[in-house]
Amino acid sequence: TVSRMCVFTRAETHSSTVAPMASEIDRKTPISVSVDIFVFCFAKFRINPNRMQKLNIENAKLKADLGKYTSKGLQRLYSLQHGDGGWGWWKRDATNPYMTAYVVYGLCEARRADYAVDEGVITRALKYLDGAIPNENNLDTRAYMVYAYSQAREPKAEWTKGLYEQHKKIN
Repeated sequence: TVSRMCVFTRAETHSSTVAPMASEIDRKTPISVSVDIFVFCFAKFRINPNRMQKLNIENAKLKADLGKYTSKGLQRLYSLQHGDGGWGWWKRDATNPYMTAYVVYGLCEARRADYAVDEGVITRALKYLDGAIPNENNLDTRAYMVYAYSQAREPKAEWTKGLYEQHKKIN
């Protein structure tokens, strides 16, 4: 199928393109690059050893390295979490509501792909989002924040009701 070919193609190229990027990430790299790697691997293609086996994808190097890169990526994201539970574009900048939602989404996708994710990190992020969602004036950002929150927990009814009431204004 087309989706199987897409997964196969991405999985085959992963070890030569994404994996080296993950190993080269350092403290000078914006957090968005770390999360982009997670979203690429988990959200779009759900790359994990079990999925590779189900799809008959044979890539020994990718299979061997995937856990190492995932662990390194998770540790980097954990280290970049701010004291308020959110994330910014960098370690020492202001917390950004959209970036926080993006990281929560990536962590939830990693968890769905059967990787162990620190629940305390997600809990702190959800606490941040819980306080930030009602105060977010940009409807598009607020909608994404609620969506990311909903990947981990049931969103508050007033959030979804408020978004529905203004749905024609959301892009």
